[in-house]
Amino acid sequence: MHLHGKYNFFIKNLAVFLAICALFISHVFAQGTYKTLAAMEAELKALQNDKQNVKLVESGAGAWVILYGENGYSQNNLPLHISKKLDEIYTSNKNIKQIWWNEAGANLILYGNNSFSAYNIPKAMLNKLKELNDKRKVINFAWINSDNAWLILYEDSDFACSNIPNAMMLELKKLSDAKAKWIQAVFTNETNWFVLYDKHKFVNSQMPISLVSNIESLATTDASIEYIYTLGKNWILIYNSNQYVTSF
Repeated sequence: MHLHGKYNFFIKNLAVFLAICALFISHVFAQGTYKTLAAMEAELKALQNDKQNVKLVESGAGAWVILYGENGYSQNNLPLHISKKLDEIYTSNKNIKQIWWNEAGANLILYGNNSFSAYNIPKAMLNKLKELNDKRKVINFAWINSDNAWLILYEDSDFACSNIPNAMMLELKKLSDAKAKWIQAVFTNETNWFVLYDKHKFVNSQMPISLVSNIESLATTDASIEYIYTLGKNWILIYNSNQYVTSF
């Protein structure tokens, strides 16, 4: 086989090898996702049977957490310093509102009316949280995406943000002017986001169609949507305190 033929043979085999690697990684990721979702749903079912009010479901960096009741939580594989802080808040008997973390070790916990614990979050966001705490403003929800764009929902209809999607910003301004009552707002990039407000109303961009249909269906029953969790095309919708529906 001449040199050119050997080169082509090498390239073809490399392409096959890379394709096999991609399939293997995809399979491993899918298996990990399935295990995470299955474990979370099993815990949700147990909490539902115990008639516990579920407030939040989140996962990331190989861990997951469910907040329930006033300050209860279930978790798997959370970093030790985060679980220690949650234990500290639990002991102080303060309401745990939200927890966010990422693979780089950054984390944010909202608790009480306007208290928070934060590590390695964007400086401007940290300064805004301190300002809201000093002014005793009620902090309801916060979000940071992988590009360190951030959003804080506070009081009933106020917000602060940096580098969020333009269309989302316009919707938030309209809703704020209309005195909408915030529930949740999440974004991953310029074209993937949603805002949940006034019990079960929402605006969105590229939310899974099945999720949209379920929200619209629940709205006809006047259900109260508590939290929406998404992981790729998978989702969990918490409503009426401890009821839930999933995509899987």
